[in-house]
Amino acid sequence: MSKKETAPLKKRPLGFIKLLFFIIFLSLILTLGYRSYKILKSSPSSLPLPYKLKGQELSKELKDKIASAQVLIIGDEKAKWLERLSAEIQKQTSKNLAEPLKIINLAQNHEGLHRTLHKISELDKVPRLVFYVGGSSEFYEQIFHKKDMETILLNIDKYQKFSMNILYITMPFLAPLFYQNVKKVELHGIKPNMEVFLSSEKMRAMELTYKLYQIQLDELLRIFRLKDAKVIFITSPYNYELAPAKVCENAVDDLVNAKLSEYKALLQEKRFKESIKLGLEIAQKHPGHAELYHLLGQNSLKLGLFKRAREYLVMAKALDCEPHLGSPVFNSIQKSFAEKKDIELIDFDLMINSHLGSNKLFLDEQIPQEIYFEELQSEMIKTIKLYYKI
Repeated sequence: MSKKETAPLKKRPLGFIKLLFFIIFLSLILTLGYRSYKILKSSPSSLPLPYKLKGQELSKELKDKIASAQVLIIGDEKAKWLERLSAEIQKQTSKNLAEPLKIINLAQNHEGLHRTLHKISELDKVPRLVFYVGGSSEFYEQIFHKKDMETILLNIDKYQKFSMNILYITMPFLAPLFYQNVKKVELHGIKPNMEVFLSSEKMRAMELTYKLYQIQLDELLRIFRLKDAKVIFITSPYNYELAPAKVCENAVDDLVNAKLSEYKALLQEKRFKESIKLGLEIAQKHPGHAELYHLLGQNSLKLGLFKRAREYLVMAKALDCEPHLGSPVFNSIQKSFAEKKDIELIDFDLMINSHLGSNKLFLDEQIPQEIYFEELQSEMIKTIKLYYKI
């Protein structure tokens, strides 16, 4: 037999081995990918979270109720406010149905997104329509140790870079191998954060809280997407006429204090046109002063500049260095996500504060007037009817 005739026979084993290795490699990738899918579907374990929750499991009875419902409401105390709207929403959306629409409110007072995320990751089945109201309790609990703040921020940066990598997409459980170790806060029942921060530390803690909120919100959306549920954000309403609790230390010095005293004197004398000019001059040199923006907002209200007043008052609230009642920064994060990820959003905050200066908007520091709950209720009814085509 000639060399030409025998040559193909020598190549066959090599081709077979290559094919075998390819099949093994493909099987490994598929197995790891499936394992990743199962892990990520039920757990946010690949996130650089500085806490761990213990003893917060939902009962089987509650899980079954959630699985059989059509609408789920989740979040903090402002989501819990919506419990009293459920009966009328159910009535208005169930008129042409054989069985009434089931609405479950899973919200809890002082529940940060970390607890909401933990609850949802436990559920095998969720209602197809979910309303999320949150951002008012993200500073309530201690979810990280202040000594680890810089490390956690570094880990978040690594996570955000790693999550764009093909390795993360196929094997996300490897992500924690790239993080630096931190001592995790063990969370049981909800307790207020008693850790004391210096002013400079407080600002860093706020930055870290906002970044943790972003990656957790992204994770929440991802889990609901895997469970075939549609999420609708409802922004948290804030009473912007309340003065900021604290001005951040880096925005304060003797010069700004002197100028601020001059500004307040003009306001006291009701020389509003002169005072706003001075206030804006101060703001150009001291853009991070929460009290100044609150005064600018009040000044603008006196001049009938309601839209401008709202912008200044929102800024004052966002710059508050003791945001114990929440921050509009969380609303801004939700709006950014809504725009980028095509998430529907009901702007409850704007629904109320678009009337700033013309009506009394709140019953107390936090709770809006009843008329605005009725308006929100109407929006939710329309949304549910449109989604379920009823």
